[in-house]
Amino acid sequence: MGVLRSAVFSPTEVARLYGVSPATIRRQCQRGEIPAVKQGQRWQIRLDQLPREHRQP
Repeated sequence: MGVLRSAVFSPTEVARLYGVSPATIRRQCQRGEIPAVKQGQRWQIRLDQLPREHRQP
């Protein structure tokens, strides 16, 4: 597993990687569509835990 894939990112960073709105990523985290951990008011997302349809080839 590479360092980038196991790194933790914010919804804004993930949104930038995949070309979508940060609000879309936050909404998907809230719905459980993207596995994420909420630390206080911030979501933390590991790229290696993203569903297959969100992963880059």
